[in-house]
Amino acid sequence: MPFRYRLQNYLNLPWVLALLGGLLLCLPWEVDCWPILFVAWLPWLHLIRTLVVQQKGFWRSYGWLYLATLTWNGASVWWIQGATIGGMLGAVFAMAACMTLVLTLVVQGARRWGWAWGLWALLFGWLGFEYFFHNSEIAWPWLTLGNGLASAPWAIQWYEYTGTLGGSLWVLLVNLLLYTILISWRGARSRQLWWLGGITVLLLFAPFVLSRALLPSEAEVRTGTPTEVVVIQPNVDPWREKFSGLTDVEQIERMLLLAQEKITPNTRFVAMPETAIPSAIWLEQLGESSQLALLRAFLAQHPQCHLLIGGTLLRYYDTVAPPTPTAHAFYENEGWYDAYNAALWFSDSVHDPAHYHKSKLVVGVEMMPYPQLLRFLDKISINLGGMVGTLGTQPDRSVFWTRDSVGVAPIICYESVFGEFCTGYVRNGANLLAVITNDGWWGNTPGHRNHFNYAKLRAIETRRWLVRSANTGISGIIDPAGRVTERRGWWVKDAFRAEVYPQTVRTFYVEWGDYIGRIAYFAIALLLLGGLASRLRR
Repeated sequence: MPFRYRLQNYLNLPWVLALLGGLLLCLPWEVDCWPILFVAWLPWLHLIRTLVVQQKGFWRSYGWLYLATLTWNGASVWWIQGATIGGMLGAVFAMAACMTLVLTLVVQGARRWGWAWGLWALLFGWLGFEYFFHNSEIAWPWLTLGNGLASAPWAIQWYEYTGTLGGSLWVLLVNLLLYTILISWRGARSRQLWWLGGITVLLLFAPFVLSRALLPSEAEVRTGTPTEVVVIQPNVDPWREKFSGLTDVEQIERMLLLAQEKITPNTRFVAMPETAIPSAIWLEQLGESSQLALLRAFLAQHPQCHLLIGGTLLRYYDTVAPPTPTAHAFYENEGWYDAYNAALWFSDSVHDPAHYHKSKLVVGVEMMPYPQLLRFLDKISINLGGMVGTLGTQPDRSVFWTRDSVGVAPIICYESVFGEFCTGYVRNGANLLAVITNDGWWGNTPGHRNHFNYAKLRAIETRRWLVRSANTGISGIIDPAGRVTERRGWWVKDAFRAEVYPQTVRTFYVEWGDYIGRIAYFAIALLLLGGLASRLRR
């Protein structure tokens, strides 16, 4: 049998299509092979069409599609097992199940209302799915298709108008048009194919041209008064040193010694990582903390400087009933307390620091979803050291201010994956982004590289300089075009000094957020109404 016929037979096997699609889609996250996104959905589309043509039922369709999404999730975020194997398995199986539900509903709808309906439903259904998982309490936007382009910031400068959902829309449209050409190759007239081919080429390459036109030069992003910052990468092992091997004093002194080597009279703030202060501190006792006394002593020597540092804060409530959905019972029923993963901002050596509470929390580690209903799930929270169980949050994004009116956005770790969420800092006045994080839990895997790349997206979307302090790396400086101007590698102890330029422009995306997701919701409603109306007419 000729090879092309053998290949055609293989491509009609659902399990081959499922595995091929899942493995292709993982490549942008595993090895930064972003161009593969524009063809990676073709096996999935052929699998979906095969299930529609063969009139497969809901559960048969769900099974084959689950194999596809499970392969993608498992091959893309396997590195979570460096922190917790149970958490990795939970994330992979749960997210694959949610993705599969969307795809299976598309298959069942296409069976009833036609293939054209199915294509539109897939486009808007997937965009709506991504938007939901940017905003729900089971948020997991890591595999948003638009994130897969993060390693090519030069190609996505238009994210300042669309955010990452614009990238997802681009990827899906190109795949859908390519697949339409492939299945129409024999039956369609040549004129139709030329039109389809022309539209596909235009759609594929026009965003590159637009991105080139929008790309600001290095001189254009270095306007205004520069702000000198010092970034600390202390390289404290989160497993062997963070909560057991080194004392709080030893860890803080390590960071202050690194800062002392780089600070100058022109330095306006020093950035230190998430949970750089390992032990929890009561909000009511900030002025009495021995850990903070070291930081105050440092600032007394450098009064021109501010200090951004991560820590854990506790708030006590002297009440009988829990005052918040996230409150934990104190020992022997003597009140309640909330715990926060916090960013602290020291403006001088006298007053208590301002603080911001991380509000996009990692599911299974820092929070269990919908604590009003599922408080009992706190018992199975994953322990990575420090506080365990659902943490408290705050409704608004805080901005920390320097004496010369530079507004710093204190973005903590996982929060930097959420584009629309980060625009809240800018709307509140931030003209500089600062990400503090600890990615050491995952080891030297694609996880910390993905996380660093996503910071480039936030810089482009908001057109802000971004300062990133990561405990074990990657720390760096990113300009408003997503270009990395300073970078410190993985698992090295280091500090560096750099100049950044606060910006005041507010982009279209900052003003309107993920409007593409909201449009997708509206389009899904119209498609459902149209499908139901067509069925009633029969």
